[in-house]
Amino acid sequence: MNYKALITIGMWILGAVCVWVMKKIEPDNKIYPVWALFIALAFTGFALYDWLG
Repeated sequence: MNYKALITIGMWILGAVCVWVMKKIEPDNKIYPVWALFIALAFTGFALYDWLG
């Protein structure tokens, strides 16, 4: 498997873990998951641009 794919998958896993931890620390924070999703999507978009480009 391509190392870039592993990094991208790892980024999504790290984002999910960070959101899970943040929900345990501060359950009323609704914007943190949105930011984590934005960062993961932006990173994935850049990776796809790099792979296909």
